[in-house]
Amino acid sequence: MSNIIKYKGYSARIKYSKEDNCFCGVVEGVKNALILYEGETIEEVKKDFEEAIDSYLNSCRRRNEKPEKQLKEKTKMKKTLAYHS
Repeated sequence: MSNIIKYKGYSARIKYSKEDNCFCGVVEGVKNALILYEGETIEEVKKDFEEAIDSYLNSCRRRNEKPEKQLKEKTKMKKTLAYHS
């Protein structure tokens, strides 16, 4: 099983929090929004991830803003390297 989930062009890793006894994560690569999700089972975390993405997209639509596209890992790495050079 992969720990990567994808939905509507966004992807994220599922992590397990021993402290909270649940699966959770954050969508990285979106600068102007914090997209969090969690669940006690894999099915719950996937559902919450999809609901979080839908909520973000609906929020953008209500504010007449274009949703940010998620930066991919390679793009983030290049920007980090450029910043440190």
